[in-house]
Amino acid sequence: MEKQNNTVDPVKDDYYIDNEKRPVSDSASDDAILSQFSPAEERRILRKIDTRLVLTVGFMYCISLMDRTNLSAANIAG
Repeated sequence: MEKQNNTVDPVKDDYYIDNEKRPVSDSASDDAILSQFSPAEERRILRKIDTRLVLTVGFMYCISLMDRTNLSAANIAG
């Protein structure tokens, strides 16, 4: 007797919607996914994304500013 494998493939379930052979990036499926969120949830998700982006870009700007300042100091020092 063969043993039945009833496990779910997490990669397959994340990549495909409703176990169909249609990728998640399909525009119709994007609308279906977006319609699952309430306006409050959408705002919360966008705020998280914006916070991460602003912090990352701000950190990169600070590093860039320090680098530009050090270039002039290194030029003067020889």
